[in-house]
Amino acid sequence: MATGITEKNNNGLFENEVELNGKYATIARTLKEDLGLFSTFREVYVLAAALGYLNQRNETPDDSAKVNAASIFPADINKRKSDLRFLYRIMMLADDVPGYTIDDYMNKAFRDDEDDNAEDTEKDVNQSLKEKMKIFNSYACGGLEYLSEKFEGVNRDDDIVEIIYNLVHNFAIDINMLEDDRLVDFTPEFD
Repeated sequence: MATGITEKNNNGLFENEVELNGKYATIARTLKEDLGLFSTFREVYVLAAALGYLNQRNETPDDSAKVNAASIFPADINKRKSDLRFLYRIMMLADDVPGYTIDDYMNKAFRDDEDDNAEDTEKDVNQSLKEKMKIFNSYACGGLEYLSEKFEGVNRDDDIVEIIYNLVHNFAIDINMLEDDRLVDFTPEFD
């Protein structure tokens, strides 16, 4: 059984069908279909990758029952390819590897073809695109778990809005965009 997030082919960076498997497919379906937080699995994937990276969360072992994969087709990936590539490059540049030089990091982040990464070097620093995508997808899995924890057991609209508000507010504080008391209290009103 496939677990985590896999790509169906190896056509290049964000050119392939992406499959969310196992518990990650279940989480994505819950976020999209049950809670209505996202319109597409692509949106889930993009945000989960960013949240996984920001919170340093990675894929964990999956012992869940077999479920249908949640697929993101290449045409749908293409709609956010520039955002995905930007996020991917940040992750590759920030992924600390002992002994890497600036050139090594540049190659890791900006060489997208398998052929470009196939050349041998003394330090063997070149990772295949497939290996680098495992890093990216591991963060996406970690982000899915992070979101699952945040929204676990929640089903009321006002609770969902409060969680989203707190996530955004805390993020704004973490990046020094806001001081702790600068936002007014927020109380959603539903009819």
